[in-house]
Amino acid sequence: MGFLIWINENGALVSCIVSLLGVLVTVVYVVFTHKQMKATQKSVEIMKTELRMAKQPCLILEIHSIESREALPNGRRFMPVPFSIENIGDSPALSVFCVSYMVLQHTTTKSGNRVVNMYSGPFFIEAVKAGEKTVKNSIHYENREITYMFDDLSVNLAKNWKRVHDNPSQHAHRGTSLVLCCYYRNVYGQWFESKLTREIGFAVDQITKEKTKENLNEFTFPPRLIEDNTCFTLQLHSPQASPQYRCEPVDEKYVQSVLGQYKEDWPELFYED
Repeated sequence: MGFLIWINENGALVSCIVSLLGVLVTVVYVVFTHKQMKATQKSVEIMKTELRMAKQPCLILEIHSIESREALPNGRRFMPVPFSIENIGDSPALSVFCVSYMVLQHTTTKSGNRVVNMYSGPFFIEAVKAGEKTVKNSIHYENREITYMFDDLSVNLAKNWKRVHDNPSQHAHRGTSLVLCCYYRNVYGQWFESKLTREIGFAVDQITKEKTKENLNEFTFPPRLIEDNTCFTLQLHSPQASPQYRCEPVDEKYVQSVLGQYKEDWPELFYED
């Protein structure tokens, strides 16, 4: 009876306490519901990622012999980079774009960059089926890029000659890096990047003459300088000496930023629906 009397005498206070408890229960319910919603969203994102990665192509790149014939009558020179693509994954690779660039190790371009992009636009294949290998693929470099490459190799040669004379036990200086990248997606729209990096040592004159003992570099560039009638073959260091290969998923915006460099030459790379 005393409790009921107290309630009757303090009705306003009791109503306030009940209201506060109701608000507290509501807040706890909202917080719990929000956490449950975030956990559900996270589970959905994980499921989406697992679905995108369930069927994964994997493209293996291989660079073949790089040869440059004599320059055209107008002085224009081409250096094709032939390569093969093999899909060792379990699903087709779609919208395959291949690009290449060189990384100068000892010099820079006139604008101060160490990266020298290829002259040609991206190489494109609609699809590479699982287990398929394509071999007739090529991109190319021209005079500007070739000149930067040989300038860098010349400095590398001079540094290595000095190293051999002053400190033979020191590790050799590295030559220009040749990088080949391939961007592709699976059937669920997940993009991937395969990247192969090889080190360029020097170039050899294609004229088949026996080297003289007096000058072991008689047919190598550098130290020789290329001329319009020069035909050379690049010598790439063994991949076992400096293995650099990467194959991993990437974001679509990253792919767009890479291919966007060629938008002026190939505006239909990415278009608005």
